[in-house]
Amino acid sequence: MGMGSTYLRDLEHRLSKLEEHDEEQILTSTLARIYSFIKGNQDGLALWLDRRAPFDQARAIRTFASSVSESDPFNPEFPRQAPLFPATPTIPIEAKGFCLFVKDESYNRRSGTHKDRLGWEVAKAFAKAVEDDRDAGREPRCLSILSAGSAATAIQRELQGPTGLALPPLRVLVDEATNPRMIDSLRADGCEVFTSPLEPKDLDSRDILRLTNNPSGIDLTLGTGPDLERITEDYYDWMAFEILNTNPDYCFIPVGSADLFRKTLRTLKEQLSADTKDPRWRGDTERLSQCVFYGACCRNEQDKDEFDKLYHAQPHHLDRIMDEFRGVCGSGSGLVEVDPRFTQEAMMVAASNGILAEPSGIAGLHLFLGLFGTIRADARVLVVNTGRLIPHDEREMSREQRLNRMRMEMEARPARVR
Repeated sequence: MGMGSTYLRDLEHRLSKLEEHDEEQILTSTLARIYSFIKGNQDGLALWLDRRAPFDQARAIRTFASSVSESDPFNPEFPRQAPLFPATPTIPIEAKGFCLFVKDESYNRRSGTHKDRLGWEVAKAFAKAVEDDRDAGREPRCLSILSAGSAATAIQRELQGPTGLALPPLRVLVDEATNPRMIDSLRADGCEVFTSPLEPKDLDSRDILRLTNNPSGIDLTLGTGPDLERITEDYYDWMAFEILNTNPDYCFIPVGSADLFRKTLRTLKEQLSADTKDPRWRGDTERLSQCVFYGACCRNEQDKDEFDKLYHAQPHHLDRIMDEFRGVCGSGSGLVEVDPRFTQEAMMVAASNGILAEPSGIAGLHLFLGLFGTIRADARVLVVNTGRLIPHDEREMSREQRLNRMRMEMEARPARVR
């Protein structure tokens, strides 16, 4: 950068002479010279910036995290580009002549899904790990994750940040049967993607690190590694309050990993028994203690293509999930198998209300349509839409353009006979 330093000293000297000469002429000449220099040295500047990117981005994340609160609703931490509480809207819609509300996570700007919340929590923890490695004179370690696509997309884009100067790229393990478009999207976002026949294996962290060629790295999937153990307890905490603060009588939540469903009920349990409520709490204690929480799940292998974000070949994590929450919420709460025969109707309702969705993310609406006859006419119903993934080739599209694409895909989908 010797040439660059000399050039900058020359610019500094010229700017110091502004009082002695015509300001407009000198500024015009200076800007022209800056433009010429940058244009002629694009590759060198890009490489120079890229060498510093992991540390610069880590500092940017850490600096922002230190300026916001983990529980103050008036100083929220998410989303990083424009923190709000609640971070996403709750929208009134009509279905079967019934007024209900949709908590719409498709407004998250990184991935278009609720996984953006995970992406931010991971970025905070990983930025600290990267800075610790730098301070110790080590190369920054890499993160690995087993993902169907949404979580990996959200994390990678948060690690990149708005400037495109990325932390070490995420290493993603996907099943070899994963849609090629998803794999292409992950790679276009900068992920290193590894494919393997995964089902019906039970993998541990060592397997995931080995299969992603990252033996000394950090596995995010199981929450192991420095400062990552608490992420699974943190990344849906704000969202859980946003859901509960709507005070529903019935709440429909998609269940894949079950982290959101479990965190929502765990937050309710904590707040019902707390002498001092969390400052984010705006819930009606009596009403919520009677609320029926339905988890929309998919354990039927025949439906795994329809509900790819919900299906698990070995859903051990769903066994006895409600045992922890007996007496916390309304009678009848629990997991219900989602019925693919309602997919077309659910997607049509979403599209007609401007809601970006996919079958897995709007699975709660499937359940509502199937259970409609059992819902009280005067009940307040909340459906959680976890969103619709924004693939790499849709990142420059407007919301309306993405809605049009969703409608076209929906029209091309063969309808199931009830």
